[in-house]
Amino acid sequence: MSSGLVVEIFDVINADATASMPFTYALMGYALFIFVSITFALKWLKEQSFAAGYWAYTFGITTLSQGLSLFALKANDSVVTGLALIIFCITNILIVIVTIGSVKLASKGNYIPK
Repeated sequence: MSSGLVVEIFDVINADATASMPFTYALMGYALFIFVSITFALKWLKEQSFAAGYWAYTFGITTLSQGLSLFALKANDSVVTGLALIIFCITNILIVIVTIGSVKLASKGNYIPK
């Protein structure tokens, strides 16, 4: 069932799913690099208060989700597809958290430092 969801999502975005394997591997490599970078920075990020700059991390996180989803389409493996679906859900949760944090900052008038 999860495989069908991933395929349906990409059928809407890219009707023929023509992403090449080198492009898919490049996305995965970049995504893994960002994941490792964020993992090392996590302790520091937890100590900082929320700031608008957190949006910079969302690009790498969404790239991880996109790369895994494209890889799942090409690999046609249920484990990769399940992992892609889990990462897709986590990515959406993280984007919502950053959005809520941004709205809170904007409502306090602190989104842009003075």
